[in-house]
Amino acid sequence: MSGAPEVRTSTLQWDGKTVQVLGLGQLSHNTTLQAGTVHMAPFDGYIQEVIVSIATAGTHASAGVNLGSPSAQTSILNGKNVQNLTGVVTYTQDADFVSAAARNVNKGDLLQFSTPAASAVGNAAMSVVIVPR
Repeated sequence: MSGAPEVRTSTLQWDGKTVQVLGLGQLSHNTTLQAGTVHMAPFDGYIQEVIVSIATAGTHASAGVNLGSPSAQTSILNGKNVQNLTGVVTYTQDADFVSAAARNVNKGDLLQFSTPAASAVGNAAMSVVIVPR
């Protein structure tokens, strides 16, 4: 006799390792840089994937997304252009990031999503998937 599968967040794994998904919030594009809430890395790991959900497309040429820390807002993802995009955009390749090493995070590192100065049209939300090292 078979039962329904059991799925728990605590058992979500990538290659046998429990992962953490951080929702970094949603920001609207504006004529000045917009910065989201600061989140702390829960353990030593690396960023497996950055997921950007766009409900309203940014129409300005500089509509983009950044990921970094409060003191270095573009240290992980630097101004990834999302002009005229809607839906979900994912960044998973080393080439998507400032460097392969930029994907590494240490327990306690601060992570912050931001949008560069652009027109006041559009918004985006960001989540990151962190896998333990």
